[in-house]
Amino acid sequence: MRYIERLAVASVLWAAACADGGVPGPEDPAPTPTTTIAYPRAGSSIARARILVDASRDGGVWWFPQTDSSFNPVQPHQGLALADYLRSLDYDVAVLPRPHTVTSSLLGAYDLVIRANGFGTYTASEVDAYRDFVAGGGRLLLVNDHMRYAPPDGLAQSFGITFAGITRGENLLDAFMPHPITQGVVPLAYLVGSAIVALPGAAEPLGRLSAASYADLNDNGLQDANEASAPLVLAAMPFGSGRVVVFGDTNLWQSVPQPLVSNVLAWLEGN
Repeated sequence: MRYIERLAVASVLWAAACADGGVPGPEDPAPTPTTTIAYPRAGSSIARARILVDASRDGGVWWFPQTDSSFNPVQPHQGLALADYLRSLDYDVAVLPRPHTVTSSLLGAYDLVIRANGFGTYTASEVDAYRDFVAGGGRLLLVNDHMRYAPPDGLAQSFGITFAGITRGENLLDAFMPHPITQGVVPLAYLVGSAIVALPGAAEPLGRLSAASYADLNDNGLQDANEASAPLVLAAMPFGSGRVVVFGDTNLWQSVPQPLVSNVLAWLEGN
């Protein structure tokens, strides 16, 4: 199937799942070591950065409608549009199925990691591998989704970041702080995701939802007194020699919003 055809199919599936709220499925079994990685690396002829999509803790947003253990990366699924777009730019893209154990040697083979969703948990050694990767100069796009059914995101917390709640109301990303990542970005439908409620001091808040949006922290369907409007959902930060971009809605990335995607790639690559 050609790239454009795949993109069209994935877009339809993406829209269908969004209508269901992007609800994660049951937590996956504990990851086990494996050498099988979807989209095998293409070799030294690829001039652009090597990208790893870590969908090993996806609860259903990246792989939908695939639900079994095969997770075929060339068959229709919501993440296909973004992966194919990156490959169309000659990036060397690999995708981790679920479950899969993350190691330092695995991450070290790539320049940029996209952590798609975060429904499952990571072990202490996996978290250490991520921190070492970024501290040593790696780039990380740390994406989560709504936290309605998810456990606390220990990987994000290890970087001083906390995702919480499920966003409600208008769900429009329309308030941007000046930064290369936000340059030229127009308002975007946030669909359903989480809010960023804690950041380390070195992080820069970059994007908030509209005043008619809020993060429902206790999932009661109401905006309580402690649930502020216009929650933060986009941020960026240095970490050691590396860089991290933080975002709370996996679905939005799967629609390949421009120029946001291009801006993030350029900033993470140091441009």
